[in-house]
Amino acid sequence: MLSMRSIRHSACRLKLALFYGSFLCVVPFQSPSADTQIIVAEGSTETCHARPIALNLAHTGALNDAHRECEALGAEWRFGKLQFAGYEQCKQCGNSGEFECKVTQATFVCKRPDPKKKVNKESEASSTSSTIKNAFGELEGNKSASTASASKGPFGALSELDDLNKKIKAQPVRILSPANGATTSSRIIDVSGDTQGYATNSVLDVQFNGASQQVLTSNTGSFDTKVALKSGRNEIKVCVREKCSAVEVNADIEKLSLMATLTWEGGSDLDLRVDTPSGNTCNFKKQSTRGECTLDIDDTKGARPENISVPLEAPAGEYKFTVINFSGRAGVSGRIQTYHNDKPFITRNFITGSRKGDVEATIVITK
Repeated sequence: MLSMRSIRHSACRLKLALFYGSFLCVVPFQSPSADTQIIVAEGSTETCHARPIALNLAHTGALNDAHRECEALGAEWRFGKLQFAGYEQCKQCGNSGEFECKVTQATFVCKRPDPKKKVNKESEASSTSSTIKNAFGELEGNKSASTASASKGPFGALSELDDLNKKIKAQPVRILSPANGATTSSRIIDVSGDTQGYATNSVLDVQFNGASQQVLTSNTGSFDTKVALKSGRNEIKVCVREKCSAVEVNADIEKLSLMATLTWEGGSDLDLRVDTPSGNTCNFKKQSTRGECTLDIDDTKGARPENISVPLEAPAGEYKFTVINFSGRAGVSGRIQTYHNDKPFITRNFITGSRKGDVEATIVITK
């Protein structure tokens, strides 16, 4: 989310645009001439990007609001020039190789033309384009003045930010881990990423191998969950409002005879259990029976799946998978997806009743 804050005459107002954040503090100083005002601006990104992009966005936020602030002084006022590009500070976002950046104490000049003097419009346009080039040309590979002028124009920085916002709106989800094409030796892996500020405190749909679960994003749009993999190729998709990103992960793990994955809406506690032909049980109390079954994940809030694995060497016979409504919450939608020899097998969708301890779904598979 792009937010900018400016201060004029000790009053602050919040400006909102789309997906990138920059906070702008604008203070008009008393000028020697009634025809000029100096504006001090600060811009910062609220999401993480490659360092040149983060710096560009911070500078762009300050520059765009400087244009608006000059116009806000009155119909006869216009943006004049960049006086000082400001101080740049960047902070790395964990180990991602991306940064959040801010620019402080950037100063701009607003001008009011002398009505007695003839204004050279061509000269004004050239001056404004040059100003934008000076503010951003270095970050974009030292474009020539003619290239910067042609691509940006007086409000080119705003156009550039709009273009970036459109790309993010079209595809906001970034899966940062695992990497596409990665290989893992773990059956349960973490899936994390962000929505680049597009979907904060929102529900995302995570799809993997026929199963689907929900995850809630943070107040910055980031997400983190776990998924259960089968041996070989796995596709993981994360979607927000029908806009999805996908990665493929190769799981170098033992093949299973049977597997069951339980997913459901958050905010309630459901339990997955299996009863084996030999009379043993795997559930939250007893999470593993050697050579027969393992409860890989036990979840209490629906933020990640519950998963039970049955190895190839497990005894032949009937395996009964059941879903128990441990919390007793009614109206919760869920799904149990089973796999036979690492291929999707039987799927059961259900909606919980209101009685604690009720069996909500049952699947019996003969091995």
